[in-house]
Amino acid sequence: MRRVWKPFRLRFLMYMSLLRRLGLVAVLGFLAPGSAFAQDSLHVVVVSTTDIHGHVLSWDFVADREAPWGLDRAATVVDSLRRQYPGQVVVVDAGDLIQGEPFATYFAAVKPADPNPVVDALNAVGYDAWTPGNHEFNFGMAALGRATASAGFPVVSGNIFALPRDTLAYQSYTIIRRGPVRIGITGFTTPGVMRWDAQNVAGKALVRPIPAQAERVLRVLEPLVDVKLVLIHSGMDGPSSYDTTGVGEEDVAARLATLQVKPDLVVVGHSHRRMRD
Repeated sequence: MRRVWKPFRLRFLMYMSLLRRLGLVAVLGFLAPGSAFAQDSLHVVVVSTTDIHGHVLSWDFVADREAPWGLDRAATVVDSLRRQYPGQVVVVDAGDLIQGEPFATYFAAVKPADPNPVVDALNAVGYDAWTPGNHEFNFGMAALGRATASAGFPVVSGNIFALPRDTLAYQSYTIIRRGPVRIGITGFTTPGVMRWDAQNVAGKALVRPIPAQAERVLRVLEPLVDVKLVLIHSGMDGPSSYDTTGVGEEDVAARLATLQVKPDLVVVGHSHRRMRD
């Protein structure tokens, strides 16, 4: 039976801002336009980004012109939502943050900066959580370590393990409050990392298949929170782009709906596809 916050009903207004090369897209509301919240309801606004790929500024450094992307644009949206819904906004990212365009590459691999300016942009916006994507591993484990150390907010992952100790590399979840609502946030990354960045992770990290690890973390969160939010850097479903033998499938976000303990809200990244319910 689905948990409800008693004596209140939880309702969500979710703004999914998927920052890609196409810009700021997919604004979704769970209530019909013009409808009012019941007096016995609580209001939580979740703002999500994914696959930012280093686009901090709304500028195309290759073409040297303004572009329809950037965390600076997202910051404007977040600021306006915080003014509209004070104390009710949660801001999260589902991975592929520090790689993807010249600005990000320069500060990750050419002249490493501390803090990493892409992650520091999330600090400035005031994010609540981030889970790494597969492209976070492209510059090696040292660069990833510098980037995550730059975060002034929790980096969560339930399936990235550090070797040789074989222990979780990051905290498996974080719990935040918005008013009386306890929101548990966890994250998972596609195990394709073990194929695509095998040289970078060999003997240093292990990204385990998502479903079993998601079940484990969600079971822990179930009695602790009112809302279970999953950030998953893994496409919805379909065949993997690599040999999954001994690794795990690439795109399993839809599989979360089949778990015995299910999330209440899922932010999906990785596939760069627009999705409709």
